[in-house]
Amino acid sequence: MKSELLRIIKNLNGNVFTLGIVDKELIKAIQTNKNITKYLMLNIKQQLDFEKSNNYVPVKKFKISKIRKKNKKKKIDYSICEINDCKDNFNTLINDTIYFNKNKVYYYGNKNDYDIEVLIKKYRRYNVKIEIYKFNNGEFILEIDTSKAKTNMIKRTFYRIVDFFELVFDSLTNFLVS
Repeated sequence: MKSELLRIIKNLNGNVFTLGIVDKELIKAIQTNKNITKYLMLNIKQQLDFEKSNNYVPVKKFKISKIRKKNKKKKIDYSICEINDCKDNFNTLINDTIYFNKNKVYYYGNKNDYDIEVLIKKYRRYNVKIEIYKFNNGEFILEIDTSKAKTNMIKRTFYRIVDFFELVFDSLTNFLVS
């Protein structure tokens, strides 16, 4: 999986947003890629220790709800997210990546960390093209093409309400079963 991610990073160009990447080899590949003009690297659970450069300024703490304010509509070309770092905030992150992403969103991680089918279902609402690359050791890369995705405030609000009630009913059934 790591070699496939390095191949993907080598082909990136423009503005890149990363969330949850802590592998030093992947970060170095992003920093040394000459086609990447700007990149924003954020982590929710862990903090990165890398020096400042022209394209990279370390961010100490942030709220996931502030991502939309940092990135304007269709400003980011590519997003790369590690599934384990952002699985608690998918309701916000899915809507935001549709809003600020021009080309593709990549999620990678272990299949046991999160149910990929739920993530695919939530992205399919926006008529995106999805490809899954599965590897032998239970890892995956999910490639989501958001170039033709359309959204508006009413649709986004409706899906947030639906997701909220889904979460409430799932929590309630889990409570009643246990």
